[in-house]
Amino acid sequence: MAHLSVQSWLCAVAFTVFVVWAWWAPVVGLGVAWVTYYTRMLAAARTYGTLIESCFDIHRGLLYAALNWPRPANPREEYAAGQRISAYLTTGSRQTSPTFTDPPPTITVLPS
Repeated sequence: MAHLSVQSWLCAVAFTVFVVWAWWAPVVGLGVAWVTYYTRMLAAARTYGTLIESCFDIHRGLLYAALNWPRPANPREEYAAGQRISAYLTTGSRQTSPTFTDPPPTITVLPS
């Protein structure tokens, strides 16, 4: 649905190029683009945002494990740790904290 919304919006905006042949082309093109944006694209963006947030909520423990960061003990510590992780992933760090933890043991699945 999201891809179709973006395609519809893009085609509607591109339709405005036909102003050379028809004076009403920009009116129709921008009208369809506006309707598509407010009825489809915003809903698709909300759904996509919810999916991203859900994936983070489900897999945030794996993020801590992959970075070898200690898991926070409570929500207040997790909020602060989340800000530090975001800063660490975007800009890096030269500080000595937090101390990395040992990576979790890997589980090897043998073919049956």
